[in-house]
Amino acid sequence: MEEEERLITLKLNTSTIQQNWDAIRSDIARMPEVAELITLNEDFPNDLYTYTYTSYKKADGREIPFPCCLAEPGYFKFFRIPMRGKVLDAGTEGFVYVNEALADLLAEEGAGGSVVLDGKSYQIAGVFKDLYYSNRSRGKSGMEGAVLFPTHTAKVCLLKAVSGQNLHQLQDKLVDICRRYVPSTLPLEIHLAEELSDYAELELFGQVVSLLAAISLLLVILSIYSSISMDTMARRKEVAIRKINGARPSDIAKLFAKPYVTLFIGIFVIVYPLARFVLVRAMEETGIWFVYGWQWGVCLFVVMAVVMGLSLGWQIWRIMRLDPAEEIRTE
Repeated sequence: MEEEERLITLKLNTSTIQQNWDAIRSDIARMPEVAELITLNEDFPNDLYTYTYTSYKKADGREIPFPCCLAEPGYFKFFRIPMRGKVLDAGTEGFVYVNEALADLLAEEGAGGSVVLDGKSYQIAGVFKDLYYSNRSRGKSGMEGAVLFPTHTAKVCLLKAVSGQNLHQLQDKLVDICRRYVPSTLPLEIHLAEELSDYAELELFGQVVSLLAAISLLLVILSIYSSISMDTMARRKEVAIRKINGARPSDIAKLFAKPYVTLFIGIFVIVYPLARFVLVRAMEETGIWFVYGWQWGVCLFVVMAVVMGLSLGWQIWRIMRLDPAEEIRTE
């Protein structure tokens, strides 16, 4: 995307730059090299990991999490996002913009021109196609909704350079403007958007975590299978004696399955809620916390239960076929 390659970010990272922001912004807006500028009250690049999240409670009681953006209403024009509605003044309270997916959902539920997000009601000021996602994350949303809250509070300023402009020279000029108001003892964070690698780092982190999770799951599967195999081998004589004494197949199955099933359920019920709590608390400020819904725990429980069930079933089937007389004789 050619326009994305012309973006420069300026973070309002100190109280000094925040206090002088109106003057700095005015000076930047007069620069012929700057085509447009806008402020966001969040980090950039914007993607599923850097957006904050809100939630909408459907009529069936299910809560749907989705990304929300806090920015000036000029956001839609800046990113060339189609929007139907009125352009509000930044900081207008009680209003929100919703994307088409959420608007369709609200229409299905008869919500009218308002929406309740995290327990608070907002009037819908307009409907837009979708939030901006950087090229690195475009197409990975899969979310049922998205909203934009108009605000004048700023954490970062995005500048779009005039086509053909030397971005590094413009970057130096921006530093000079900011230094009129911000002393050299304070840091300035002015970057070309294409140089920012927040999402790439998060994506790599996610891949590493997924690989470690897959390896850990494989080790757990092998551990379960080995444990059950060793247990059945060590108790072959006991099984032979029980079969001679008239034990039914169901009795043999319970003999092996009961302790493993009890141990599995007991450990899972204790460990998973604790692990989920720690993960959610550790990542609640990043926007990633929403992936740790209870459905993931259910999936993990089912996978582990199937693995253990297959391992148990195979070993029990094998030990059921042993000849009691042959087993006693070999002992």
